Amino acid sequence: MSFLSVEVAVPLWVLLLMVTGLIPLFFQLLKWLKGKGILNKADITLDGHMKTIMPVKQKPESTAKKPKRQNEVNILKLLARRGDQGILLQSIADTLAIDSNAAKNALGYLEGKKLVEVIESMSGDKFFLTQVGKNYCDMKGYSQAI
Repeated sequence: MSFLSVEVAVPLWVLLLMVTGLIPLFFQLLKWLKGKGILNKADITLDGHMKTIMPVKQKPESTAKKPKRQNEVNILKLLARRGDQGILLQSIADTLAIDSNAAKNALGYLEGKKLVEVIESMSGDKFFLTQVGKNYCDMKGYSQAI
């Protein structure tokens, strides 16, 4: 009898230790996975039950849209108001109260989009709207903007 009790008691004790030690580790692992965003489609409650949920997309904090290329828009408005007159780079920077490098970068972007063309003159490079740029400004209503 003593031989059976010793053999049975040791495996039960080891099994009991494994179950009580591994279950909390399992739940810690699930919490860690959930915190890392790996378990997006399943929500595991603290009592161990799983329920399927859909992930919720979070909205950005500011809902007001800010134009990404405000300098380019202002330059297009300025060129549209001037019509067929060319404008020097420094005049654009002074009129819009922006840095001349920012104006140069914006004009380079607009040149790449074929909205603005540059013509070299004795007084410096003058920038004009192309026909595509004029059509775009008319479509957006920039020529009437003040």
